[in-house]
Parts: sequence; C-alpha cells; structure tokens
Amino acid sequence: MVVRRGVSDYKADSIPPHDVEVMRVRRKASSASPTATFKQHVQSTGFNHRVAASLLVCLAGLCLFGGSPTIVAAAEPPRVSDIRVGFGGVFKVGCWSSLSFEIEGASGTVVRPVIIVPDPDGAPVEELWPEVTIPNEGRVRATGLFRLGRLDASLRIQLEVDARRGESRVVSTSGTFRDADGQPIRSVPQHHQIWWIVEEQPAYQLAVENWNAFAPGTLHAIQKPNLNELPAAGALEGLNLVVLPAHADVSDTQSAELALWVQRGGRLVIPIGDGVDALKSSPLKDWLPVMPIRQGGTRELVSLREIVPKSSSLKVTADMPAAVFDGNQGRLLAGRLLLRGAYGWGQVSLLAVRLDQAPLSYWESRHQLAVALAGLTPPWTDMNQSTGNAHSSNELNPTGVSDFQTQLVNSLDSFDGVARSSHWVVLAALAALILAIGPLDYLVIQRFLKTPQLTWLTLPI
Repeated sequence: MVVRRGVSDYKADSIPPHDVEVMRVRRKASSASPTATFKQHVQSTGFNHRVAASLLVCLAGLCLFGGSPTIVAAAEPPRVSDIRVGFGGVFKVGCWSSLSFEIEGASGTVVRPVIIVPDPDGAPVEELWPEVTIPNEGRVRATGLFRLGRLDASLRIQLEVDARRGESRVVSTSGTFRDADGQPIRSVPQHHQIWWIVEEQPAYQLAVENWNAFAPGTLHAIQKPNLNELPAAGALEGLNLVVLPAHADVSDTQSAELALWVQRGGRLVIPIGDGVDALKSSPLKDWLPVMPIRQGGTRELVSLREIVPKSSSLKVTADMPAAVFDGNQGRLLAGRLLLRGAYGWGQVSLLAVRLDQAPLSYWESRHQLAVALAGLTPPWTDMNQSTGNAHSSNELNPTGVSDFQTQLVNSLDSFDGVARSSHWVVLAALAALILAIGPLDYLVIQRFLKTPQLTWLTLPI
C-alpha cells in the first residue's frame, strides 16, 4: 500500500533541506495567479518594467481597436495588356507603324515604355517613349510609332519605373501572336498591298479575292464602317489605298491626316453618286485637288469600259445619281465619269457614281474597275503580259534589264500633276535654239556689230 504524503509529513532528517525548499517554491508558484507568475519571471530575468509595460499597452491597444498586426505587401509592377499593332495587326517591315497597348498598375505610378526592335542587321534598337502616369482607374493607354527592321522578327515591350525595368513582353510578328481582337500580328514585305475600305464596296471586295487568287497573301484589306480606327498620319506610311464614300463622316483631324498621307504618295478613291452636297460640306473640301461642281444624273456608264480593257457589257435601265465635273480641273477619264487630280506625290480619284449600287455592284468586271480607279497594276495583268509577251520582251530587251528597273523608270517618268509638252513643242524649241546660235548670231555679230570676237561671249549665253 502506497501512502502519499506532503512535505511536512517527512522527517527533517529524511529529506535534504535544499530539496524541501525547492518543493515549497514549486507548490507556491503553481498556486499563484498568471499575472504574479509573469511578474516573478520579469523580476527573475531582470527585464525593465517600463519595457514590459509598453508591450502590454501596445497589445491592449490593438485588441481594443479591433486591429491585428498586418503585413503590407509590395505593390505589383505595371503590366502590359490589350496590344494593337498596325492596320488590324498587319504592318510593313521598314515602315513606321502604329503600336498601342494598355498599362495596368497602381495609380500615380510614372511609367516609361521602352520598345526594343531589331534593325536590318538584327541588332536591338531601343525606342524610348514619353512617360505616362497611371490614373486612378489603374490603367492608361500608350500609343506611339515603331519600325521593324527584319521580317517575322519579334518586338519587345518593357516598362521602366524609377529607372528600373521590368520583364519584357515579347510580341511575335510571324502570325503566332494575336492582338486584343484576335487578329494575328504579321509583318509583311514592302511590295505587299494594304487597303483601307470604308463601308461595303462590292467592287473592291471582289478585287481583293481575285488579287489574292493570283498572288496569294500579297493584298491585305481592312474593311471598317468609318475612319475612327485609322492610325495617325505618321503611321500611314505602309498604307497604299483608302476607299472613302463621299457621304462618310470625316472629322477635321482625320481630314488633315489623310491630306498628309496623300501628299506623301497615298491613293484616295471617292465614289460620289448622290453625295455631292455631303462632300462639299466635308473637311476634305479644304485640300482636295478636284471637286464636283453640282449634283446630276446619268445612265451612260459604257464609257467606264475605256479604263477596263476587255470588260463585259454594262447595261443601265434607269438614271443613276451622279456628280458633274468641271473639265478644267484635273484629268477627266472614262468620258466624264472619272476625275483624277494630283496632290503632292499622291493622287485623288473621284468617281461620279457609287460602286455599291446596281448595275456596278454586280458587274462582272467590277474588280477590274476597282483596280483601275486606284491606278494600280493588278497581278493578273502582269501574268498575262509575262505569258503572252515573254518572247517579244526578250527580243526587245537583249541586255537583260530587270523588271525592277523597268518599274522604277516608269514610276519616275510618270507624274499625274505635271503636264508634259508634246513632241512638236520640243522639236520647235530645238529648231529655235539652232537658229539662234547659228544664222541669227552670225547676222548680229558679223553684219551689224562687226565684232567677231563677241562670238566667244554670245555663244555660251
């Protein structure tokens, strides 16, 4: 039988005095309150009472106000989203093109976009854009220009904050990367065609299909209801053609951008029809080199076949709304249905009738008419000439002049805004020059002045 006894039940000589004292201290500590125990611990360890009191006050304040210790997370770096490039994702290598994207991040952050593109040798080139500040909405759109030096190369977007750059956003231009609208981003050679077509234009839609059937993938058409998504004038370098109905809404800014683009070599086609009054009230009237004089009507469309060789028949059963042109402006073609004028290095073509109305909307040769209005050479014409005249071209060109040289000579020899003199005028000027330096000079110097030495002065003059 085991009997439990307290410390007082043992004899003094059975337990050492030191052990008895330790047992008393432990029992006393176990019966004491937690506050007293903490106080004894502080006294035994030598802590400062003021430090302990401060800690207790801080803990009590946190509990009183319902707060709890939290860890402040570091702000996330800005990121890039909603990337848009060129004309619906298509742009030309070596031409200044449009690039825009959204920057998302903390409001008030100052960000500098850095665009890194390869040059023709493949070396990276950095383009520093102006700084932008992220507003309270947490996002801001950055828009600028870039120029890619190599086909199918990638461009990189970096965001610089406080002289520190984040990770690069790599955008492939080979068609594998898609923009916010799901369109593939593609870089194309400079000999490709890029057209911007406003509203439904059946003639140009068929021209795009036939063009790509003869030369697959060389024509890229963007059809939009208006010009709102057209990039700024500095980014229109790679655009070849704009088809704009006369009744389309054009703002002052868009008109100025079109004027600068045409002046640099762009081609603008405006089908008018019943839109004479709309065109006269448009901002385009301030710079167009040719304009209609009044609204009229016509059923004589057969003259359009003059600019469309080997075209099908065209029948008109009723009058169509048509613009009336002044023969003293520009150059009249196809009877009086087409008026063309030069503006800088480019040209503007006004068609008296609309292309989206019968019978032109379903004419079998409407695709040829569309290309003729733009003043372009379609690929089916090149193929017919190359197959039909291959033998004759070799005989006429034994030195082997390249096709590029021929195109260059033809382009430099043709200016729509310059009226060249006829051959007879040139021959008459040469005959007058021969008479002046020959018989006329002899009569004046020898007969009247009788000083043959003056010939040395009059002949160079």
